[in-house]
Amino acid sequence: MMLLSPGQAVYFIGIGGVGMSGLARILKGLGYDVGGSDTAASAYTAQLEALGIAVDIGPQTPDQLPAGSADTLAVVQSTAIGDDHQQVAAARGRGLPVYHRSDVLQTIMAAHQTTIGISGTHGKTSVTGMVGQLLIDCGRQPTVVAGGKLPQLGTNACHGPSQQVAVAELDESDGTVVKYNPTYTVLTNLELDHPDHYTDGVTQLLETFTTFLTGLDAGSGVLVNAGCPLTQRLLDAIKDRVAARLVFVALDKADANGADYWLDQMVERPDGTFAAELHSRRGEVVSLALSTPGRAMVWNAAFAAAIGLELECLPASIADSLNRFTGMGRRFEVLGEYNGALVVDDYAHHPTELQVTLSAARQRQRYHATTRKEACGEGRLIVLLQPHRYMRVHTLWQDYLTIFGEADVVVVLDIYAAGEAPIEGVTGQRLAEAISQFHHTVFYWPSTEAQDWQRILAQLKAPGFLNPGDCLVTMGAGTVTQVGRQLVEAS
Repeated sequence: MMLLSPGQAVYFIGIGGVGMSGLARILKGLGYDVGGSDTAASAYTAQLEALGIAVDIGPQTPDQLPAGSADTLAVVQSTAIGDDHQQVAAARGRGLPVYHRSDVLQTIMAAHQTTIGISGTHGKTSVTGMVGQLLIDCGRQPTVVAGGKLPQLGTNACHGPSQQVAVAELDESDGTVVKYNPTYTVLTNLELDHPDHYTDGVTQLLETFTTFLTGLDAGSGVLVNAGCPLTQRLLDAIKDRVAARLVFVALDKADANGADYWLDQMVERPDGTFAAELHSRRGEVVSLALSTPGRAMVWNAAFAAAIGLELECLPASIADSLNRFTGMGRRFEVLGEYNGALVVDDYAHHPTELQVTLSAARQRQRYHATTRKEACGEGRLIVLLQPHRYMRVHTLWQDYLTIFGEADVVVVLDIYAAGEAPIEGVTGQRLAEAISQFHHTVFYWPSTEAQDWQRILAQLKAPGFLNPGDCLVTMGAGTVTQVGRQLVEAS
């Protein structure tokens, strides 16, 4: 479905967001006249301006909208930009078409012969980056739209000039995943993560993915996690209504019976990275020896390798690309060191993601301690957690309490609202108190005001807090990412 005409002007409200900036970059490559607004400058807005895209920085006002009519100008908003936003209201008042970002992604996908959509609750960004990178390395010139920075490109999206293949991360957080119809779909796993949208919980989540999967064309392929209980529950109910070919990927050898692809020979190495083999029914083997730590990265690589094999890339080429993959921005991103302590930043905010990331962090911390002669004993794993969204914390409260067993110290900050209204009794301080019932060293540090962040940095820099052999992991989808970066810059 082509909503936009090449050469048409497109104005993005909130163009600096990780999703919106990627779409703007690709539309520019496709020949559209692109501009937009954002409240603050960022690395992404700077990259867009370098491409010749005009970005209005600061207060977003109606007079910033370009001149034009419904035939020559379209406006794009994301779920984060409500219909009451003054630029959205002004555009509608002028009779301009206002599209959701998912509609624009549809347009981009429709311009390509083969499309790959990465969906599911956890791992989407990393799988998207891995698939994008291996297609680049295999000479396929893909268009890539990811929810994070691709390491070898230094940005979150790229336009493939041949328009042969596109790979994109499909967001389920607002239900718009139902709009897409890719040639290949990856469904990494399913778990309730966005209770603000899925107010009926898992039932509504399954309804959304029922609509999505049953709407896919015959002849397309869906790669699913053979060991995910909720995915299996979904497929048991709807598989007779799914026209697409179901391709099962077993991430554990115990689930390999009947699978099309399966992992075997998985070995964790001293630094927390993994080696494994992905096997196919056709007898192909992709030998993985990953550079990024954590069991989840092997799972992500399995899906990426399976997609590569589906597209007839050579197993050796797939392995070479994935083994050189250094991780997406904010996905176990090693920032550097402070006073001999390793500093890592991670986007994890759902309890499942937090637990998996902490397992990888503990192994990496232990390895780091062995490399530091001046390490204080075995070193410590210190977590700086910024919980994300009141509704998520409220709904998954019990799940947060017992997942920090790998950590030596847990510091809980105030909840990052992401535009949500507070919920009475749901605070970072109360969450810290609840976690302390299950963990011996838990602190609450306020993080609402600007001076709070300066105090946090000062506490981290205090003599004896971070020592050689330690590992600090900043965790959350909000502003906590700034802390580790500032700490490393100060070292």
